[in-house]
Amino acid sequence: MRRRERKQGNTPATATTAWTITVNSQKRTKSGSNTSRAIHTVEKKLGTFLLVIIAAALLGTIVFFYDRQQTQAVLNRAPVPYAQDLDEWQRVTVTGTYSPLDDVLIATRPGYHVVTPFRSDAGPVILVNRGTPQNGRDYAPAPSGKVTITGYIRRTQPGMSAVAEKYPPETDRIDTQGLALALNQTFELDYLQLAEGQPGVLDPAPMPG
Repeated sequence: MRRRERKQGNTPATATTAWTITVNSQKRTKSGSNTSRAIHTVEKKLGTFLLVIIAAALLGTIVFFYDRQQTQAVLNRAPVPYAQDLDEWQRVTVTGTYSPLDDVLIATRPGYHVVTPFRSDAGPVILVNRGTPQNGRDYAPAPSGKVTITGYIRRTQPGMSAVAEKYPPETDRIDTQGLALALNQTFELDYLQLAEGQPGVLDPAPMPG
């Protein structure tokens, strides 16, 4: 008898194996596609983040140089009589008398700034930053009698620490209204930073660079 010829083709086991390989291949393809998309998403987010950082840095640089240019323009103006509501760093002149017995020390790093009330002939009392002593708390008093001084308008620095009960009293910033309250006096809102070479100046406070 003729032996029955085995049909050619895949047996059930072979078909199952082929199907498994196909499915695994599809899974690997899908997994690889997901990984590629994830990497692309991360790269896109990283690129956006870097662009934001660069833009912020450029904006900060532009603002810095603009402010510096504006400040320099104010510094170059001629002095005017003292008044409130002037631009910061405007040079002003004022005539009056110092009150050296009412000095206040402003602690800085290192050393101190000496702030002395100045009663103008027009009436208002203006705090004047006379600069930094070279020997800590040892410094020359402000001159007595009437003088005319030139200085720069500076804004008050709110939020000072409590005034230390010593003589001269001491705190950490020129908070004009805080000092007025602590010392039971009335001061103008802005204060003056005394210019180099003026009556009563010590080592002048730094100017904007």
